[in-house]
Amino acid sequence: MNRVTGAAWASTYPDRVEIPVLPMLATWGGVATAVALAYLLFAAPAVGVARWLHYRGQRATVSRPGEAVRRALEQTNGRLQRHGTAILLFVVSLSLLLLLGDRAWWPTFSSRVWVVLLLGQLVPQVYGMVKLVQLLAYRRRLIRLLRLHEALAARLAEAQMRGYRMRYAVPSGQAVIDAVATAPNGVYAMHIVVPPAGANAAQLRSDGLHFHPGGQVYAVKPAFDAMAVLQREIAAATGVRSLVQPVLVVPDCRVNRGDDDSALVVKLESCVSFVGWRNPDAFLMEDELARVDAWLADQTIERDRAARDAAEITLGNAVRRPALV
Repeated sequence: MNRVTGAAWASTYPDRVEIPVLPMLATWGGVATAVALAYLLFAAPAVGVARWLHYRGQRATVSRPGEAVRRALEQTNGRLQRHGTAILLFVVSLSLLLLLGDRAWWPTFSSRVWVVLLLGQLVPQVYGMVKLVQLLAYRRRLIRLLRLHEALAARLAEAQMRGYRMRYAVPSGQAVIDAVATAPNGVYAMHIVVPPAGANAAQLRSDGLHFHPGGQVYAVKPAFDAMAVLQREIAAATGVRSLVQPVLVVPDCRVNRGDDDSALVVKLESCVSFVGWRNPDAFLMEDELARVDAWLADQTIERDRAARDAAEITLGNAVRRPALV
């Protein structure tokens, strides 16, 4: 391949550019992009597999509050770390080439070829920047949801002091119930509903949970279906036919009385008020309560693949996942 010096560029291509900025950016930018892509395609997956092999089997046997959110946050932090490393490699590679690269020669391509090469490498670069923005936004939403789960667990400590036993992230069918409380007066299944932006009041109606102002409706049927599945699973596994009482926890919202009394709707600040909601059909004898508690102790996200899939489905309903994450 013929080569020309930077000084001879204008004489070689008199009708194009005077200095070789375009080929310099296309060549060195392409090298830096290739380094970043090589890390993402080969090195990062190898590191991920090594970490999985090292930490497998070391998961906690009891699900923590917001366990599904914690797992998603760990995965998102890992993606952000790999993404940040790739960007750092790109910047370092391009900087070294700009500082130490030889600018006295370039291959003799037409300017059209250089433009195509430059645009070609812009595709993964723009994709990487968009994905980085989406990862950061998704991480912020996960952190907010995790804080709500932790706040719920902190407030439910009062119920534990009253003798209630708490289980968190209990898989049930194709969903995961945020918290399950058991006591002689029954089983309570709790589901956190994140209100839409600007909403300050919630009201349960037959067609869903209505938020005001704005009139947005949250479909509670998937959560109620999961609680119904939990009730059937408890009956099948323990022989205890007890009513699972649904509790919807709505943070930062005033709760207005609605036309549907099939579930208890409480604010996060006063979520312990569920202890006063009692149904004679839900009461448990001492031996029944012991069997239900023993069965719930084994229901963790790590139970099987179906439970982990249910956790992902539930999280996807609570927090919208960006397309590129």
